[in-house]
Amino acid sequence: MLAARESLRKRILKRRNKEPEDSRRKKSQRIRERLFSLNEFKKAHTILFYYSKGSEVETREMMEEALRE
Repeated sequence: MLAARESLRKRILKRRNKEPEDSRRKKSQRIRERLFSLNEFKKAHTILFYYSKGSEVETREMMEEALRE
């Protein structure tokens, strides 16, 4: 079970890393727009982000925007 899970994770990461930068940027932007439009997010007193790395969803700009608001 653990080996199958690790294999799946590697395949997903490999596919994500092959995605063009422009496509990842557009997806990150759509995620940002959706997140910031949520009433739950707007009303939250505390929020938590992870700091993205590599081909993950870009969160740095989201963190900066959240701090400004």
